[in-house]
Amino acid sequence: MGFKLTGNSGTDAEVDGTNFRALRITTRPTDVGALGSYRIAAFSGLMTTIAAGTASAGHVFSFRWSDATNLCLVRYLKIRWAVITGFTGAQELAFDAYVARGYSADHGGGTSITLGGNNQKKRTSMGTSLVTTAASARIASASALTGSSFTLDANPILVGMGKTLAAGATVQDASFESVLDMTASEYPVVLAQNEGIVARNVVLMGAAGTVRMAVEIVWDEVAAY
Repeated sequence: MGFKLTGNSGTDAEVDGTNFRALRITTRPTDVGALGSYRIAAFSGLMTTIAAGTASAGHVFSFRWSDATNLCLVRYLKIRWAVITGFTGAQELAFDAYVARGYSADHGGGTSITLGGNNQKKRTSMGTSLVTTAASARIASASALTGSSFTLDANPILVGMGKTLAAGATVQDASFESVLDMTASEYPVVLAQNEGIVARNVVLMGAAGTVRMAVEIVWDEVAAY
C-alpha cells in the first residue's frame, strides 16, 4: 500500500525520476543552536631543531576543549609542512596528530590563536567560540610548545611525512601535507571536557634548517550530540 508525505505547507514530497524513485533531500549543517561553527587557519614560526615527539616534547600545535557543559565536534584538520631553509644534511621530516585525554592544562609557549568576539565565526550571529574562555589553541614559534598534561591515544589520527636533501643539493623536496576531512557524513571527532588535539614533530630536526607549518581546523560547538 502506498503512502504520501505532506509538508507543513501542504505540499507533497517530491520523488526522483522513474529509475531510482528516491525522495529529494537538502542536506543541512549541524544545528549548533545558540553556539556556533568556526574555522582557524594559522602559520607557525620558522621551526628549527624541534625534538622528536613524545608525551611531553616536540609539540607544535594544540587545541584544548575544557568546557564542562558543551561538546566540540572537530570536522576537519589539515597540516602542511614546508622546508624554508635547507638542513645541513639530508633530513627526514614527519608530523603526527593525536587525540589527547585528561588534558588538564593549556600548553605554553608559541603563539596563542585569538578567538574572541567575532573572530573565526562562520556567521556573525553565532556565539563567540568557547575556545576563548574554556580552552586554548596554540601554534609553535621557532621552538616547540611547552608544559601541559594529558594522555595521548595509543595511535595518531593524522600523519604526514617527507624528506629534504642537504642544503647544497641541486634539488630540494620542499613540502608535504595530510588532511582529516569529516565534513560530510563521517562521524566527527567529539571532544568532551579536557580533551583535545595535539600535533607533534616526529623526527628530530637537524642543524641549520627551518620548517614552516600551516594548520587548518574546523569545528562545531554544540550542547549535545
